[in-house]
Amino acid sequence: MVNLRLYSPFLCMKGLSMLPVGLLVGLSGSLLPGPMLAYTATKSLSDGAGVGTRVVSGHLLTEAFYLLLFLLGFRTVFQLPSVQTALELTGGFLLVLLAGLALRSALRRLETSPLVLGSNPLVGGVLLSSVLNPTVPLWWVGIGFPNLLAAYQLGSLLGLAFWLVGHALSDIVWFGGVSILCARGKKFIGTGFHRALLLGCSTFLLTWGAFLILHVAL
Repeated sequence: MVNLRLYSPFLCMKGLSMLPVGLLVGLSGSLLPGPMLAYTATKSLSDGAGVGTRVVSGHLLTEAFYLLLFLLGFRTVFQLPSVQTALELTGGFLLVLLAGLALRSALRRLETSPLVLGSNPLVGGVLLSSVLNPTVPLWWVGIGFPNLLAAYQLGSLLGLAFWLVGHALSDIVWFGGVSILCARGKKFIGTGFHRALLLGCSTFLLTWGAFLILHVAL
């Protein structure tokens, strides 16, 4: 018979060990330059330091939806080459269009930019975790979900829960920090910083969208 008094603390420790694993795996995706980072930085200049947490809220809601789909057996659908191609082409074309409009706004010194995707950062977080950024669902197919299964195998439901908490923290800390820095940076540097950041982010998104299209074409 298993001694539960000895087993339970051991299982708790194994589960808790999944927290830093989830954090580090999450940072492997969060720290990479991408559309959501560019959007968070730009949107923070107009809406303040709280943008990061709202963007992440939309991002996490979308990721929860992906997890539900995977648990229902749809992970194999995302692994189909035709589906991955469709996601990359759709995301690439939309990003090129959005970035082109934003770049034109920056060059004309307009006060508003298409890059802000409306007034609600939560909606922006959803869009930039789905149709405008196909790398998010593909990251979950290739990296996130396999690591999540490993966390469950090593630490049961407790390990799975701590892994998810660590993953969420990686997004909250990184994008929240970027939002605070950009919002405060505008106060110290002025409108020139706003325009320079918008130009940089727009150029990056244009390049990223073109890369997604060329990746499929070539």
